[in-house]
Amino acid sequence: MGKGTDFLKEAGVYFIATSENGQPQLRPFGSNMEYKGRFYFSMGRSKNVFRQIISNPKVSIAALKPDRDWIRIIGEAVLDETEDAKNYLLDNNPRIKEIYKDNPTEIAMFYLVNVTCTINESGKEPVQADL
Repeated sequence: MGKGTDFLKEAGVYFIATSENGQPQLRPFGSNMEYKGRFYFSMGRSKNVFRQIISNPKVSIAALKPDRDWIRIIGEAVLDETEDAKNYLLDNNPRIKEIYKDNPTEIAMFYLVNVTCTINESGKEPVQADL
């Protein structure tokens, strides 16, 4: 995958911003994956963030590493309803598999399109990177 996905994996926790009724909404995420050349993230279908993304798929993602380097990603989330993507997530993420063991149909998988990814490293000019 790209430098942006590598950055998010190194950071561990990243934040996804959405909106609801004109108000920004922000929450932490910890899992992501590369699948078929795309960056994916997942959530439960019963969560507010799922409704917000379905209503307005434009999202912003930010993360900060301990060395103070940070990333900002802007894109549109696309819901992937295929079982292949969900099965790949469950096969490669024991924590998510445990959380959804009783109800794997609750998992919603999204990937990003129309992406702008900017990495800001300490003491350097920001650079555009592939996600």
